[in-house]
Amino acid sequence: MAHTVALPLVSKGVNDLLLWRVPAKSAAVVGGATAAYLILEWSGLSIISIGANALLLLVAAAFVWNNVAGFIGK
Repeated sequence: MAHTVALPLVSKGVNDLLLWRVPAKSAAVVGGATAAYLILEWSGLSIISIGANALLLLVAAAFVWNNVAGFIGK
């Protein structure tokens, strides 16, 4: 008699990912997290500085889009 293990408060997709029911997807997530960690380690940047620069880029893009949209009438 087999029992099904389920984690509380997570969706079925996250549950399958965390319990390695789809090994290819779980391995891809672990590999991606490892690659992100190594890139952060070797670059010498912190996650805060990368996040701040990403938000700054997002604000600049929204500003430019707002001005362009005003010129083209959208």
